[in-house]
Amino acid sequence: EYTRNDGTKGTYYNAKKMYDISQTTAREQEQTEEVQIEDKKLIRAVLNEPPVEVMPAEADQMPADRGAVFEPAEQCIYVRKGMDAQEIFKNVIPELVHAGMADGDKNYDRDENAFHAYYATYLLCKKYGVDTKDFDFSDTAGFFEGMEPSEVRGELKRVHDAAEKISSKMVKVLDMDKKQKEKAQESGEKEQTEEKEAEQEKPKAPKESRWKPKAKQTERGGER
Repeated sequence: EYTRNDGTKGTYYNAKKMYDISQTTAREQEQTEEVQIEDKKLIRAVLNEPPVEVMPAEADQMPADRGAVFEPAEQCIYVRKGMDAQEIFKNVIPELVHAGMADGDKNYDRDENAFHAYYATYLLCKKYGVDTKDFDFSDTAGFFEGMEPSEVRGELKRVHDAAEKISSKMVKVLDMDKKQKEKAQESGEKEQTEEKEAEQEKPKAPKESRWKPKAKQTERGGER
């Protein structure tokens, strides 16, 4: 349960079975088939082996400024319906980071790792071609203020480790899709080669001879 901006109470959606988040890309907009396929692949990859359950939520059941939220007490990530693939990616990634860092702790304080989740999300967006223009790093210096160089390195390592943990799970899906695509391509090329070879091995019809027998002539030189 949470409080909306107007002071009313709202409750998170609590469905009983796992939801295919790729269905939330159903926003009405013109897209090419290729983009739609790539978007679905991206979402399927980012939701591979999540640390907690991922569930959909209606827009009015979510905080107004959040596209996704990790609830430690419920060990679940709620995702707002109606977002496109890039929005899902940018909103779900930080919640996956928080869920991973919580590691089952129902009293987890997300404020302690807000910096790490934010920067890990940026790294993954950058890596997988998701728009990063909305990221703001103006407060970075404040976060590191007073830290020793070794402490700064330690914090940055936590960011990279969090991003790598999610990326390694994504790669399993993306690599599998890539191998299947390459296999299908190789199979198609093999069939074309076999067809070409079979065409070349077909017995060729004998060429028609251009030689024609001359007509016999009589003793007077005329033709019979």
